[in-house]
Amino acid sequence: MWGIGTTFQVKKEGESTFTDIARIRSITPPGVTADMADATVLESEGGVEEKQPTILRLGDATLNVLFEPDDEDQKAFLERLVNRELVTCRIVYPDGDNYLKFKAYIAGFEPGEITTDGLLEATITLAATAKPSFGPLDSSLSGLAIGTLTLVQDDGETEGFDPEVLDYTATTTNDTNKITATPANEDAVVVIKVNNEVVESGSSATWDDGENEVVITVTVGDEETVYTVIVTKTAG
Repeated sequence: MWGIGTTFQVKKEGESTFTDIARIRSITPPGVTADMADATVLESEGGVEEKQPTILRLGDATLNVLFEPDDEDQKAFLERLVNRELVTCRIVYPDGDNYLKFKAYIAGFEPGEITTDGLLEATITLAATAKPSFGPLDSSLSGLAIGTLTLVQDDGETEGFDPEVLDYTATTTNDTNKITATPANEDAVVVIKVNNEVVESGSSATWDDGENEVVITVTVGDEETVYTVIVTKTAG
């Protein structure tokens, strides 16, 4: 796999979306090694030393970047170094479907040599502080509920939510129902609109008489999935 197309993204605690850090020349992800304890006992077969893994130790991640002092994202990144902020980092691989995610403190910024004929470069060091995780950029929902309404899939017969089915209908006599949309990926951004008005997941939507359009957009990186439910309110 070629490295061209890999992106590095970051968000600080409390933020819901990742920001791309631009102009990166190379990335070295954090490594993981395990300390080994001597577990040899008198009964060890053949008198051979036995070992048992103990604590996991994380290596640093490094970024080699084309440094631009007026780049807002790079400046914000460096401010987090000064403020000693914990950040969540995500390396998205060129296939666009998979990523490596880890938490880290920005531990160092080392400017490169400034010459008359070269580019301004810098090395940024990230001290990983939680076990890295691999995953797909899954922009689906793992669950969708509108109160206790029965969701009918687009074949007009099958009932219930299926992450791979995008279109549904439902009927209600209620004035309101709570909408809960649960993303499969914890980093996903979920936007729910009812008749083009934003409704937070876990909040109640108010229905007009007749058909109401519920659109749920799930975004992870460049991946996006849109679910639609037509809720028809009838007289009670």
